[in-house]
Amino acid sequence: MIRLVSALRLGVTLNYRVFGTEEDLVNAIVSNPGIVEDGLQIIAREYHTIVGDIDLLGKDSRGNLVVIECKRSQAGPDAVNQLKRYVEHLSQKEGRNVRGGILVAPSISSAAYHYLRQYGLEFRRVEPKGLV
Repeated sequence: MIRLVSALRLGVTLNYRVFGTEEDLVNAIVSNPGIVEDGLQIIAREYHTIVGDIDLLGKDSRGNLVVIECKRSQAGPDAVNQLKRYVEHLSQKEGRNVRGGILVAPSISSAAYHYLRQYGLEFRRVEPKGLV
């Protein structure tokens, strides 16, 4: 049974932007980790932990573990807290060096950037629309 049929007229606006999916962003990083950081190697995707699934787990050029959290649109404080939780859990679980976390998104809110700096985490600007 059809409950709703709708037709809309969409205008053209200069501010309208279509982004790829978060999965597109993750796939692009797996294919080319250098878009996040030179020397980065991806060792796992959707790495399961008791605090949630880490989008990507990598090793930096020095062999340190790096947690990577991807967002398809502007990252806010929730994304920073999610990344912080993953990094803290992995640091406690692993007996080796966890460098920290990298939040990957096309942009970040000023509040999120403040928290990111406070927690010693990193941000990399990557536009999903250019990756698909």
